[in-house]
Amino acid sequence: LDQYAGHYYFDPGVPVTVEAVDGRLRFKAPAPGENPLHAPADLEPGDGEDKFFVLSGRAAGERTEFHRNEAGTIVSFRLGGFLYRKTD
Repeated sequence: LDQYAGHYYFDPGVPVTVEAVDGRLRFKAPAPGENPLHAPADLEPGDGEDKFFVLSGRAAGERTEFHRNEAGTIVSFRLGGFLYRKTD
């Protein structure tokens, strides 16, 4: 799950940190002053590689799909109509 972990961002200024904790993925609670649009939330594996379901928070029940570049590196994920791009 570490391949999914990192900092992501979508315009107009919404960051989210994905972390792998105890064998699960989660959207980390935002720092003070950051927009908490989709975090904090826990994720569970979905119906295929790079696909997860949001278990808690504002987006509970929604599907999240991570995207890879040609080298196989995670570069973004989509949650609903939002495309978060990896920044690290």
